[in-house]
Amino acid sequence: DHALLVPEFHRFGPGHFHFKNRGIAADDAKLQSGYFWARICEEIEDFDGAVLLSSEYLYNMGAPGLGRLDRALHQLGFDLTVVCYVRHPVSLAISSAQQNIKRGTSTIAEMTERPRWHSVVDALEPPLQVVGRERIIVRSHVDALEQGAERDLLRTIGYRGPLAAIPRRLANPALSLEAVLLIDTYHAMVREKCVPANMVASLLGVEGRRFSLPRRAVECILEQAEPEMHWLEQQFGIRLAVPDSSPQEMDMPSPTELRERILSHLGLTMQKGRNDARPS
Repeated sequence: DHALLVPEFHRFGPGHFHFKNRGIAADDAKLQSGYFWARICEEIEDFDGAVLLSSEYLYNMGAPGLGRLDRALHQLGFDLTVVCYVRHPVSLAISSAQQNIKRGTSTIAEMTERPRWHSVVDALEPPLQVVGRERIIVRSHVDALEQGAERDLLRTIGYRGPLAAIPRRLANPALSLEAVLLIDTYHAMVREKCVPANMVASLLGVEGRRFSLPRRAVECILEQAEPEMHWLEQQFGIRLAVPDSSPQEMDMPSPTELRERILSHLGLTMQKGRNDARPS
């Protein structure tokens, strides 16, 4: 469980939202993390290859936590190198909108009004402070996708074996605008945090033009992200091209039409409940 590195090294420690959301007490999280790190230390004690620690939660672990990890690895005979994949903020915001809408944590209206993306400056400044430029590798997300993220990462950390045997896995594929509209409406209808698993495939598979963000949202992102893109180019020589995401103006169908589309895609009928109409 890659999240078990968090209590030991992350700036939020055992109070990180990953554990709070799962009802795991801070003391238990810290205990699990201690056992996990002890197992890693035991495994790599007599190992002279490269050790890869991968977690989506480590990008914002903060300078103190990164320093602790660096010192812990140094005691084991390893030098910490930070590998970071960067993506243009417009692409990140579109992906973030899809994910949040799919999970039911945000609506289309919210993600359009306040687009979200991870700051490359916030992610890369702590490693610059702790390990220095010479121990940071920055890769473009777009370049990595050409051969697959897993293969690109292995090449980046020095693997020289055959890549053909390493499967390319497609995770979180891009959704159509129609799919995002339907999922957003479905959440509003059933008032559940997540679309039930047995219905996800039906809605995610709805075809149509690719989901993007409205032009005004894209323009807002470009304006706010310009200093970050300049910083990235200055520090690491990487210039990220604005993705060809075709900013779209969303012609929102009526709520009645959207409900009818959902019922048609899922093969459902409506049943009047005490508070609202719900799929049955």
